[in-house]
Amino acid sequence: MKKLISIMAIAALMAGVSYGQSSSGGRGTIVKDVSYFDASGNLIVPVLYADSVVDSSRTEPSSSSLITVGAIAAGQLITTNTITAVDATGAAKTGYTLFRIWVSESEYGAPSTNNIETLSLSTGTAISTEVSNADYLYITSSNGTAIATITATAEGTYYINVSVGGSVTSEAVVLTSK
Repeated sequence: MKKLISIMAIAALMAGVSYGQSSSGGRGTIVKDVSYFDASGNLIVPVLYADSVVDSSRTEPSSSSLITVGAIAAGQLITTNTITAVDATGAAKTGYTLFRIWVSESEYGAPSTNNIETLSLSTGTAISTEVSNADYLYITSSNGTAIATITATAEGTYYINVSVGGSVTSEAVVLTSK
């Protein structure tokens, strides 16, 4: 029992530490709202709240993306598309943004490589390949954009989908070799 109380007390104390530095150099601090023991000596788990948010762009739940479908390369089934991080008002956001980018056969569909030779990304950094040539976690360049080039093996309508947080954007890409 004594060991359990010690572990709980240490966990409660650790919960009151400050957290990471934001990109603007400020700090958000988690602070405790109650003491750790009541008058009878019973452990009280602290109620925590954030006392400040320095960089609200990092916590904005309504971020999204804008997909600009590029022209089809002459006589080829290739299109180069620009993906831009946008805020709740639709204005472009600068700074690094984590996107999940995938190609599907339907709007908001599951990742697919059917008739897709490659989905290649540039101007940022691939973090994880979920499905090769179809689905990636990707960090944009510092200007908040990524370039997605799709090369298909057959004419058709494909969809490029981008997730930013919980928001998903889907845009049709119609590829013809004419």
